[in-house]
This record gives sequence, C-alpha cells and structure tokens, in this order.
Amino acid sequence: MSQTTAALRLRRAVARTRQATRDRAPVGRRPEDADDVRGTYATDGALGFDPFLFLRALHDAGSQAVVIGQVAGIMHGSTELTGDLDLL
Repeated sequence: MSQTTAALRLRRAVARTRQATRDRAPVGRRPEDADDVRGTYATDGALGFDPFLFLRALHDAGSQAVVIGQVAGIMHGSTELTGDLDLL
C-alpha cells in the first residue's frame, strides 16, 4: 500500500463523515461515551472530524507517531468511519 493510496482512503472517509454528519447537532457525546457498534463516529468528535491538520503539524514539527485504531483501519481499506485519531 502506498502512502498516496492510504491518504486518499482517509480523505474519502473524512468526506463521507462530513456528508453523513452535516445535519447532526452536537449532543455532548464524548469519545468515552462511544459504544461497540457505532464507535466514536456517533460522538460529537465526528462532527467536522479531519485529522489531516494535526497529522501535518506533527510531520512539520518532526515528530514521529504511528497512526493506530480506526484511522489506521481506514487507511488499510476499512469502510467504517470514526470520530477520533489514535496515535502511538
């Protein structure tokens, strides 16, 4: 898998999340309120979720991190959506 393919998959998932949550109002659901079915996609974190700015800032600062969790799954082809970014 190339970095370009992984980034494209994530960009598509971010666009799908934005489209799917565009009419959803915040209700105060936090990441720790996520359930095992919808995960953090059902939390307020999914509203406007876009990890690219933070990942770019890490990269520009020379920080090394490994993307884990559902964002990593998306980058490897998962079609499930998320509302958070897990890093190691």
